[in-house]
Amino acid sequence: FFEGSDCEVHGQVSTSTLTGGTGSDKTHCACAKCNTPLYVTVSALNNACAVSADRIASFTFEPIVHLWTSQKRAGVTIPSDILQSPGAPPDEVREIMLSRFWDKP
Repeated sequence: FFEGSDCEVHGQVSTSTLTGGTGSDKTHCACAKCNTPLYVTVSALNNACAVSADRIASFTFEPIVHLWTSQKRAGVTIPSDILQSPGAPPDEVREIMLSRFWDKP
């Protein structure tokens, strides 16, 4: 996740909003021209942006968890040595998310 204010897209974006697994809205944003998924904003996380790693050029990071693996895209392989949750974040990850996103004004 990234702070929503730190994310920027160049070009036209189409959006669709639906209720996520937490009961809060999440907005899927895609390229308006080719409909390629770009990111999702999550209202439960103060509109943090969830970005699929394959959408970020020249960016490396070490993931600590894969969430909502029951909804992963077809063909995506998740390394077995990283914490996984088929749904909502486990308690230890929830605490990190609370401190980084939910506790912000």
